[in-house]
Amino acid sequence: MRRMRCAITVGAILAICLPSAVSAATIYTATLFGANETPPNSSTATGSTAVTLNGNTLTVNESFSGLIAPASAAHIHCCGPVGVAEAVAVPCTHFPNATSGTYMNSFDLTIAATYTH
Repeated sequence: MRRMRCAITVGAILAICLPSAVSAATIYTATLFGANETPPNSSTATGSTAVTLNGNTLTVNESFSGLIAPASAAHIHCCGPVGVAEAVAVPCTHFPNATSGTYMNSFDLTIAATYTH
């Protein structure tokens, strides 16, 4: 009987202390160089990005510098092996028209215009 009460007590404590939902966020990071492009190019511009996928929300946090002309477009390609130029999957709306800067935006991937793959 004493073991049964102990097991019930431990079970109740775990039920209270453990979160009811577990976060399923996946974080991708990348260093942006012309040599990393497909096909590679000789751009001296650099940047870094962290892309977080949490459920149907994709959050992009990027910094970039050294472009020789203001950025005219930005997007994410998906989904294939390294070295293969895949189709644009997520256009980065409202990306700054600048030679350096930062960009942060969250995308609802359930909206057809957001996720085009």
